[in-house]
Amino acid sequence: MIHQTIVDYLCNLINIDTTINSNNEIEGILYIKEVFDKIGIENKVYEPVSGKGNIIATIKGKRDDAIILHSHIDTANYNAENWLFPPYKATLINNCIVGRGTLDCKGLVAIWMDIMKYFYLNNCNGKELKNTLIFICSCDEEGDGKYGTDWLLNNTPVSNNIKLVFGEGGGYPIPLGEDIYFTIQTEEVYINENSQIKNTSINYTENKIIIPIWKKSNLTVEEAAAYCGIGSRKLREMSDSEFCPFVLWNGSKRLIKRRKLDEYLDNAYSI
Repeated sequence: MIHQTIVDYLCNLINIDTTINSNNEIEGILYIKEVFDKIGIENKVYEPVSGKGNIIATIKGKRDDAIILHSHIDTANYNAENWLFPPYKATLINNCIVGRGTLDCKGLVAIWMDIMKYFYLNNCNGKELKNTLIFICSCDEEGDGKYGTDWLLNNTPVSNNIKLVFGEGGGYPIPLGEDIYFTIQTEEVYINENSQIKNTSINYTENKIIIPIWKKSNLTVEEAAAYCGIGSRKLREMSDSEFCPFVLWNGSKRLIKRRKLDEYLDNAYSI
C-alpha cells in the first residue's frame, strides 16, 4: 500500500514548475527542505547559481559508510497540446497521478522523502541505522548536470564513504577520485503464459490521437471528475436526472458535456 504522504509529496512537487526553461528548481528544493525541517531531518541546500538548487539530507548511522538515495528535481519541458490532462498540476484519476515529472523524476523524490521520514522516526525510537543514509535531490539533470550532481561531487564531501547508491537510470561512468564507477539500470519484466519475457513499458499513445481533456467536447465521468474536481460518484448522481443540462447519453454510455458543465458550475452556489 502506498503511503498517503508519498501521494501528498508527489502532488505538491508536480504543482511546482521545475521545467528546464523555468530556472526554478530551487522552489522544489525549498519545498523538500520545508518538509525535512518540520520532521527534524538534518539538511543543507546548495544553489550554485540563481534558480539552480540542490539539497543533501543526512541521517547518521553507526557507520560512516553511506547509502545514497539520489533523485533530481528538474523536469523536461512539455507541449500542453500533447497532454490529456494539464501537465502543470497534479491530477488524480483511476488511482493514478498525472502531471509533468510524475515518472521523471518527482515520483522517486517523493518515495525517497517518505523513506527518509520512516528511518528518521525509527532512529528517534532507538532503532539506529547501521549505515548513514543520505538523500540527494539535484537540479540540472535534464541539462548537462553542471550545477547539479557534477557540482555536488566537486564542491561537497558527499562522495566520501559511499557504500551504495540508489537512483534513477544508469549507463554512464562516474569518476570518483582514482576510481570510475559504472551505473547500472534495471528494468521490470514479466513472463506471459507462453513463457515469453515482455517489457512492462507500453506505448499507449501509438496510433492514437491525443486530445487534451480541456479541449474535448464530451468527457467520460472519470475525465469530468478530474477536470472539475467533483467526485465521479457525485457526478453520476447529478447526471442521473433527466433534467441534467450537461449529461449526454450515447446508448448506455454516459458522457459529460464539458462546456455545459462549466456553465452549470459557474452559476451554482452549492451542489
